[in-house]
Amino acid sequence: MAADADSRRLYVLTSDENFQETAVAVIDTGTGTEVAAVPLDDDVHFGISVSGDGRRVYIPNLYLSTVSILDTQTNAAVGSPVSMDGIPLSLAVSPDSSRVYVTLSGGEGRIAVFKAADPHSVTTITLRAGRDPAG
Repeated sequence: MAADADSRRLYVLTSDENFQETAVAVIDTGTGTEVAAVPLDDDVHFGISVSGDGRRVYIPNLYLSTVSILDTQTNAAVGSPVSMDGIPLSLAVSPDSSRVYVTLSGGEGRIAVFKAADPHSVTTITLRAGRDPAG
């Protein structure tokens, strides 16, 4: 789960026991109520991150090898998921919300990078040591 910068909203990954009917539950922290449930592709989701400006939520889709992007104002997906060249495990958003960094499993140690303004243009950082970065 992840909270937005002002802690007004909490975004929680949910699914049934078979990782079907996955969604992001949007919680209003002031009232403690669920205000939306945003459906996701049926997949395993290990992480979730909110951009520093609070406008976007990013979710890695493990087996689909994609990253879903949600708009926090509409609680809806933004375009099609971003394709990754590997299995996305975890991600981080730069403090200025301009870039998203995604650890990739399945091969040499790599981190995918894309600009929030142009998410389908993905570049890769290759690590010198280790495989399957995480965290």
